[in-house]
Amino acid sequence: MRGPDFMELRAFELVARYRSFSRAADQLDMSRSALSLLVKNLEQRVGVQLLNRTTRSVAPTEAGQVLLQRLGPALLELVSVVDDIGEFRDKPAGIVRVLCCPLGASLCLEPHLAKLSTAYPDIKLEICIGNNTADLVAEGFDAAVRMDGTIEKDLTALKLSHGHSLIAVAAPTYLNARARPAEARDLERHKCISVRREGQKYPGIWRLTDADGGEQPVSPGGGLLVNDDRLAISAAVNGLGIALVVDELAAPSIRRGELEPVLPALRTSLAGFYLCYPKPQHISRAFRGFLSFLKQARHARLKSGGAAL
Repeated sequence: MRGPDFMELRAFELVARYRSFSRAADQLDMSRSALSLLVKNLEQRVGVQLLNRTTRSVAPTEAGQVLLQRLGPALLELVSVVDDIGEFRDKPAGIVRVLCCPLGASLCLEPHLAKLSTAYPDIKLEICIGNNTADLVAEGFDAAVRMDGTIEKDLTALKLSHGHSLIAVAAPTYLNARARPAEARDLERHKCISVRREGQKYPGIWRLTDADGGEQPVSPGGGLLVNDDRLAISAAVNGLGIALVVDELAAPSIRRGELEPVLPALRTSLAGFYLCYPKPQHISRAFRGFLSFLKQARHARLKSGGAAL
């Protein structure tokens, strides 16, 4: 197979799989126009239209779908062979795409980005905050950071964190302007900021636990519903109500005096996170480097007596 032939087939396969010229161009690190030309050259050479294009979408034609089904596994094997040859490089290089919910990104990836960049300067990491239930392979992702209990059985999972503690917090200005809660049920008379977690349709009841392990269920008062702890913390800092958020994310605002704990003896817990990815034969060398970094970071933290990542 000639070099141009491979690039044309690779270009078509990525566009058809991602349903996007832009995402495919990013994966190949080339311009959208150059990618489009490769696909057009392939269509002209085979004499069949392979993609239906509109201003808003792109999808394979019937002929394109047949080609994609036959071509995908073969190209995956070729790319894997090239990646294996790349083992002779000093440092892994390439793009790693990770799908993540906001909380998983904040807790498990954000604290390590600077060290990752130093350790693997040739790895281009793309973190996508979005629908965390998508098919990783079909959508062109290398991995996803998902909460325990939301992981498909056919994926390999690396534990990134243990459970997280949630606490209620509010701005001093909010608390000073009204009667402070003295017990759990008092929260029902306050404006509350709830966070819709990964996999939740409705935030439901706050199931707080006291120091003796007793459960104190609370139906949070009306206020604000978001799907991001940082947004909930910002809203609480601005006096919009009492938020139930991850304690380590709220800690900086508490230290600055922007927030204070509300009923600090009452807490609830949240499941930990895992890095989920397809079976090893389907991962690139760049991703192997990324995975190795996370494993080393986790081992170092556990050795020092801390929790996983």
